[in-house]
Formats: sequence, C-alpha cells, structure tokens
Amino acid sequence: MITEQQTTQISLKDYLNIVVAKLNFYESERLRSEGYTNECFFNSNGSLTEQQKITLKEKQKYFYIDFGTSGAFMISKEEIKGYPVGSVFNIKGYGTPNFNKWYGVIFELDTKKLHSLRFDYRR
Repeated sequence: MITEQQTTQISLKDYLNIVVAKLNFYESERLRSEGYTNECFFNSNGSLTEQQKITLKEKQKYFYIDFGTSGAFMISKEEIKGYPVGSVFNIKGYGTPNFNKWYGVIFELDTKKLHSLRFDYRR
C-alpha cells in the first residue's frame, strides 16, 4: 500500500499504470498455475496476449480497468456522489459504475485482492 505522503507525489494515472502492471503479473501467475501456458494466453516472449492483457483506459469521469475485452472496474477521477477521488467500483455495464459495489480508494487497496475480486462473481 502507499502512504498519504506518497499519494501527493504521484498522480492517479501514474499509480493506476503501476496497479495494471501488477494485475498483469498476477494474471500471468494465475494462468500458469492453472496450466494455461499455450499461445492462446501467452505470446512467444512470455507476455499476455491482447485477449488476456489487463489494460487501463481513460475517459471523462473515470479510468476503466479491463480484463481482456471485458470491463471489470471503474476508478473515479473526481469526487462523485460523496465518494472520494480514486474510488474503485464494480460495473453494472460498461460505462456504468455500480455504486453499491464500492471497494475503497485505489491507493489503499491491495492489488492482489483487487485481482481476486475480478473472479468473485458474488462481488
């Protein structure tokens, strides 16, 4: 986790790029541990294919974290409905945050737990 002093030194976008890199690492670990090692999941250099890669997209009010071609999380760029900047939400549909499924502020969340939430369909 990152301290309050460090959050003033790094932008939300820069921090999210670090989070996405960690999420890609955890996804690679998960796939390998489950025996998915072929070219459908990994390129010849060992990186994830485009269909498996976790990406960050920036829109007007939110950053989107997508797992492959599926949306997973939305992170607020501004204070919305009383939730602070950097709030992480599950999605109802792509582009629509589920305010009932708020996970906390990205700077305080454990990245490994965030990765596991992607596969918790009760979320």
